[in-house]
Amino acid sequence: MLWISEAQGFRKPIDHAYRLILSRRASQPVDLELLFPDNADHDYLNSRNFSLVHKVLFGLGGGITLSALATLVELDPSIDVNAGDAMGMTPLSWAADMNNANSIQELLDIRSDPNIADIRQMTPLMRTSDPTCMELLLNAGANIDAGDQTNQTALFFSAKSPLCVKLLLDRGASINLVENSAGFTALHASVHDKRTGVVRLLLEHHADYMIPAKDGSSLVHTALKVSDGPTLDVLAEAELSLLTPDSRNGEGLSITDLAREREQKTPGLSTQIRSLISSLGPSASKEEADAAVMSDAETQGSWWPGLDTVSTIM
Repeated sequence: MLWISEAQGFRKPIDHAYRLILSRRASQPVDLELLFPDNADHDYLNSRNFSLVHKVLFGLGGGITLSALATLVELDPSIDVNAGDAMGMTPLSWAADMNNANSIQELLDIRSDPNIADIRQMTPLMRTSDPTCMELLLNAGANIDAGDQTNQTALFFSAKSPLCVKLLLDRGASINLVENSAGFTALHASVHDKRTGVVRLLLEHHADYMIPAKDGSSLVHTALKVSDGPTLDVLAEAELSLLTPDSRNGEGLSITDLAREREQKTPGLSTQIRSLISSLGPSASKEEADAAVMSDAETQGSWWPGLDTVSTIM
């Protein structure tokens, strides 16, 4: 999920399509000069309120390059290098979205501000997925813990790249901040999204796995609902001993309840599910666990194949 909806703010299909074209991410190369033969009068460019600096960045500046733009900015103070487009994205935000380190450096050299957010409160640091670009922005003073309108920080937006996550953690990103949509930390969101490498990395950096989601679900509750085998394995290896099989979510369902349901739905994950359950802390008491299992076995048949196995796991 990683809580980045509608292509990081490009809400209409046409906006998303032009974003891919302008940021050079289209599956097929597009000649922008052919697409926008007279960019000054192009309806879409006009609707986006792109400044001269935006157009130069896109290669639509009538032959002006970013290097030459530095001289123009010195000669003409009216050229605003930090002007936002219709969505509030500055040229630096676009360069970050392009993962274009050279353009980022050239824009920073003409005093582009790395902390100007767009209408969704996204900063350039949240838009890049390239470690080199991140380094440039952080070295220029980008706020590493700035949050968007749902309080997602760059750490959330970087979850597809363990390299970017490690860089942010090494540079001091707050690891346990909670976004205000589902109430997830970066760890919880990464478990939900099956980002196994990032989950391992966050746990190695001592992310707090005891912070519940807004609905009361623990990290393991969420994992048992949606995670894949590799992610379940990583959680089992981490030995989340402060959680127990009888830990309950906001609906009153225990981890054991969800483990039973998931194994019935996905029997191929049986080994990973049982390994995860056995890695957790002990239930209130062995006697209580055995009594609960015996009661369950009498009413609907034992979940695990053999009560001795159940007692050992719980």
